[in-house]
Amino acid sequence: MYKIIKLNPQNPNLTEIKRIGKILRSGKIIVFPTDTVYGIGCDPYNIESINKIYEIKNRKKEKGLPVLVSNFNRLNNFALIDETAKILIRKFWPGQLTLILNKVEKIPKILTGGKNTIAVRQPNNLIANLISNELKCGGIIGSSANISGEKEPITINEAIDQFKNKIDYYIDSGVSEKKVPSTILDLTKKPPILIREGPISFESIKNIIEINSNLNKNGGHN
Repeated sequence: MYKIIKLNPQNPNLTEIKRIGKILRSGKIIVFPTDTVYGIGCDPYNIESINKIYEIKNRKKEKGLPVLVSNFNRLNNFALIDETAKILIRKFWPGQLTLILNKVEKIPKILTGGKNTIAVRQPNNLIANLISNELKCGGIIGSSANISGEKEPITINEAIDQFKNKIDYYIDSGVSEKKVPSTILDLTKKPPILIREGPISFESIKNIIEINSNLNKNGGHN
């Protein structure tokens, strides 16, 4: 039977955060709050746990899974950072912009769907950042907590309705702030490609990196 841990989004119990970190390090799967929608998470270096997330979500393994980092300094555990990435990170992180970057060598191939790229983000959510910081790598898998193709949950009950006992622990902090998934930008392509528009608009990204109409728009990411 799954367990629910309730946390105050502004003042989370740090003892419970430590407990959640221990749960993740033991290989368990959690559902947890972010600044967009609820996410499903595990240690991004635990291959058995990663496999479980693919199974729980009914997600094709070639799609890869995104990672949420606790702060910018932990990003180099996952990705190679170019100047365009730095510009966007300074403007939009922590926040609702996911960047697709070239991965570092040590990342398990199963995490990235066999590709040499990885999707990364630092959320503007205290609980998510504290939890990811409990893992040695400073990051946590942060795919949306839904069965692939179904609605992304903005409350813990919506996630429970989809996953039920397939999840070990549900972390409840109320209704998600933004209620929609993050914007996704692929910086491994030249020019960069907008994969999915979310809370951060296409126009605001173009204005920041000053490539205007050279930024291609290519939707359809799920």
